[in-house]
Amino acid sequence: AQFRACHDIRKREKEDDFTIQGSQKFPVDRVFGISTRPSTPIFDLFENRYQDRWLMEKKQAERKQREKISKKKLQGKIYETRASLFRRYSEPVDPPPLWKLSRFSRIAPTLQTFRSDKMREKALMNHSSDAIARQGMFGHGVYYQTV
Repeated sequence: AQFRACHDIRKREKEDDFTIQGSQKFPVDRVFGISTRPSTPIFDLFENRYQDRWLMEKKQAERKQREKISKKKLQGKIYETRASLFRRYSEPVDPPPLWKLSRFSRIAPTLQTFRSDKMREKALMNHSSDAIARQGMFGHGVYYQTV
């Protein structure tokens, strides 16, 4: 009530009136918001200039890479040839057999579960062909489940 007594709400002050001041004028070339992208030159598209530029950039990058590699090679590094690798290669030595008690090392195996060597070979062959579908390191486990 006290505010309304001091201020007349029906009458506007002159400095607040925008119609008297007029709107602010902006330059004609000013754009608000996101600027538009420049148009793509059609002539460059027709002549495949973008492709040519890309190919040239790739060739230059490849050339730089080759120069970098050749500089690394020229830094006094000795190259490994097959002969130099074979000179340093040492053949793996078979590990010594596991330790056995001396009384067991002289005894030959006496248990033979197959009737003949031919039957044994056949059983081992069947086992190796069947091991493909089995789990485990040596194919001794259960069969894989097909989903």
